[in-house]
Amino acid sequence: MMKQPLNAKQFSVLFLLGLAGLFFCFAAFNYVVDPLQNYRETTWFQPLYSKEKRYQYPGFAKNKTYDTVVIGTSMSENYLASDVDSIFHGQTLNLAMSGASAKEEYLLASLAINTRQVKRVIWGMYYTAFTFDHNKVSGSRMGSFPDYLYDTDLINDYPYLLSMDTVNLSIKTIKDHQVPDFETFYSWYTDYKYGLSVMRQKWNSRSPNTYTRKNTEKEKINIEENIDKYIVELVRKHPEIDFYFVHPPQSILYHVNVYDQDPEVFLNSMYLKKYLFEQLEKYPQVKIFDFQSESSITHNYSLYKDLAHYNVSINKFILEQLKTSQYLVTKDNLDYYVSEPLRQLQEIDPDTYTF
Repeated sequence: MMKQPLNAKQFSVLFLLGLAGLFFCFAAFNYVVDPLQNYRETTWFQPLYSKEKRYQYPGFAKNKTYDTVVIGTSMSENYLASDVDSIFHGQTLNLAMSGASAKEEYLLASLAINTRQVKRVIWGMYYTAFTFDHNKVSGSRMGSFPDYLYDTDLINDYPYLLSMDTVNLSIKTIKDHQVPDFETFYSWYTDYKYGLSVMRQKWNSRSPNTYTRKNTEKEKINIEENIDKYIVELVRKHPEIDFYFVHPPQSILYHVNVYDQDPEVFLNSMYLKKYLFEQLEKYPQVKIFDFQSESSITHNYSLYKDLAHYNVSINKFILEQLKTSQYLVTKDNLDYYVSEPLRQLQEIDPDTYTF
C-alpha cells in the first residue's frame, strides 16, 4: 500500500522538528567543547585563546583561579601575571581589553569579584575609557556586545550556544593541539618595535584631528558619571578588596599632541585625576598612583611604540612602585600631579619640535 504524501502541516512539523534537532546538536556540541571556556576551564584538551576578548574574558573571570585581577585598556594589557604574582604574592588574571569603555571594565571587574575571592584589583585609568557615555559597549567580529556572557545564567546563553562562530571555534579547539602561552595571548609587547625612529615616525605622521571634540563639557559629565557609577559604587560595596588605580605614563608627546589639538580635552584628562581622588579619598582600601609626571619615563622615547604605549619594562616598574608610596597620590600632592603634565608639555612647541 502506497504511503500517503505528507500534507503541508505534517511537512512543517517535521521540518521544525528537524531544525530543532539541528539546533540542539549545535548547542550540545558547543556546550561540551565550550571553546571560550564560558562554563568551565578547559582541562581535557588544549584550550583555544580567542582574540575576541569581549567574548573570551567573561569565561576566564568565572572559571579561572585567581585572587588578583587587572582591569583596563591596552595600556594595561602588558601587566604580566607572572610579574604581579611575584610582587604581590598572589595569583593574577589580566582582564584588560584594548579599547574598553568604563562600563566594559566595570562588567569584568564586578563579574570577577562576584564569582571569585578577589583580594586586589589593579585598574589602569586611561582617560578615553571614561569619556564615553556610561552605557557604551562595543561589539566585535562575532557580533554585538555579549552581555549575556557577563552573568551566570545559562538560559540567556543561546546566542553563544547556537552561533556558527562558536561551532567553528569548537572545531578549531578540537583540531588545534598547540600549547598556548597565556601571557603572550593577552599581551602585545612582543608584537611591536620601539625606539626613537618609531616615535619620530609616529610624531611626524600624527593626525591633526584625533583629539578634537565637539562637546568637551559632555565628556566632563561622562567622566563624573562613569567614575561614580562604575568605580565609586564598586569600591563602596567591597571594603575587603584593595584597589590600586594607576594613571599611566604616556609619553609627553602624547599630551603635547592632545593639548595642541584641543586644550579642553587635555584639561579634562587632568580633571579626571582630581575627580577620581576626591571621590575615593575616604576609602582606606584605595590607593591611586600617578606616573604621568615622571619625565625619566615620559621623555624617554626609546621606551615607546607610539605616542602613548610603552614597553613591558615600564609595566613591571609600575607594579613594583605599587608596593611603595613614591607615586602615591595624596591630598598634599594632588595639585602637583594635576598641574605638572601641563607645565611639562608647555615647554615643547609642537610646530618646531624635533628629536
